[in-house]
Amino acid sequence: MVVGGIRCRLEEGGDEEKEEVEGETNPPRGIKRLLYILTLCVLAPYRSLGLASHLLEGVVRMCARGACGGGVYAHVWEANEEARRWYRTRGFWEEEGRVEGYYRRLRPQGAVVVRRALVPVEEGKGAGAGAEAEEADEDI
Repeated sequence: MVVGGIRCRLEEGGDEEKEEVEGETNPPRGIKRLLYILTLCVLAPYRSLGLASHLLEGVVRMCARGACGGGVYAHVWEANEEARRWYRTRGFWEEEGRVEGYYRRLRPQGAVVVRRALVPVEEGKGAGAGAEAEEADEDI
């Protein structure tokens, strides 16, 4: 039985350094890929067991080891204070402003973007994240 899951995709982006040669702009050097969290969920009876934290840290470790260096981000429904607080305790910060109309079927329809930077790590080391939360008991 599946009680939770995470779905992500790698995106090109992050810090780009374009090289100009004789008036032409060449493809960016050193593009840092970003990990976008499309979905992160745990069934209600299985929350507060640290499952979502474990899923999140697994993909963060993968990214910190070289899959992406530009960080991790997600959209969160602006009215979901529990999820916004959950991300903040795990080292994410909220970008200013709202993405209006992101959730067409919800009221209000806006989303906030939460973001977390990564620090590259070697195999066998920690998760490579900024601030780490020890509160794995509070899960979304």
